[in-house]
Amino acid sequence: MLKALFCALSLTAALSCYLLKFSLQIGMMPSKYKNLLSLLCVILLQECQKRELKVELPYDGDKLVIFSELNPDRVVSLYLNQTYPPTGKFTVKKGLSGAEVDLLENGIFKERLTYADSGVYVSKMGLKPKTSQSYSFKVKLKGYLDADTQPVEIPQSVLNPEVVLGKDTIPSVYISKAARKLELEWIDNENGKNNYIVIIEGKYQNQDLGTSSFRIGKDSEVEDGCSFSRNRNRYVFQDVCFPNQKLKTSFGLDTFGALQNLPTSYTGSRLRDADAYKVSIANISESYFRWLQDELQPEGVFLAFQTPQNRFSNVNNGYGIVIASNTTTFWLSAK
Repeated sequence: MLKALFCALSLTAALSCYLLKFSLQIGMMPSKYKNLLSLLCVILLQECQKRELKVELPYDGDKLVIFSELNPDRVVSLYLNQTYPPTGKFTVKKGLSGAEVDLLENGIFKERLTYADSGVYVSKMGLKPKTSQSYSFKVKLKGYLDADTQPVEIPQSVLNPEVVLGKDTIPSVYISKAARKLELEWIDNENGKNNYIVIIEGKYQNQDLGTSSFRIGKDSEVEDGCSFSRNRNRYVFQDVCFPNQKLKTSFGLDTFGALQNLPTSYTGSRLRDADAYKVSIANISESYFRWLQDELQPEGVFLAFQTPQNRFSNVNNGYGIVIASNTTTFWLSAK
């Protein structure tokens, strides 16, 4: 509340000072109000300076934090860490070791995961989750409350996906860039509610490129109840708008970008023309959708007016999330 008040004062001060400057420039403000408004600007800006609030924020002790993404194409793994107090001094850990992490399939014990490194536990059997089966975890570690996760079902694969990359370039929404048109379509599965995500990645000789993409015919910043975008390369769809029907959509893809993950000593040009695109279409669990939806937060000054939000979690006696997806991947040549 205090943060919102201070930011509101800052906005008022900034607006008042802008109006003062504008009025002085065009000479529309009576002289007797100029000094009063100037004084108001000084007072508000002074009051909105950064201050230390000596308030102890509540903390209910160290608890386990769990994250796992399950996919039929990947060996089961889980990342384990802990919560940290919002104030005071503490040491951040790369992860927690020494825990007993049990994997359950449809409520029946399947395997105890083996510790690998940096808080990551993996299936020693190389187990991959099966479509339409439910998985959960039980985690025990001395000094923490025992935690467990709610069952998450592995979604079915995307039905009849088709991907076509246009040969010619099209105008881009980004200045001084050209784009390639990508057309996608797939049929919604009939097994109840489904959520989907499309991920688009530019590549150069199998290296990641910092390319962007955009929905054609839709403002990416607007959530319409059917879809929303994340980071200009991830697009989420709900089947509430096309249940048991075919979804068709199209995108514009950057034709070039900057090479990613290069060593800091690299001094050459990072810009490259994309020679391929990796396009992934995944059917995702409800928990995955909720996780992506929670990322839709206001930015900039609008954070000042954001009420506290509880992030979705399917972990009991702890924090974190277990998500699931079933992905179909296409590699498209850009040549």
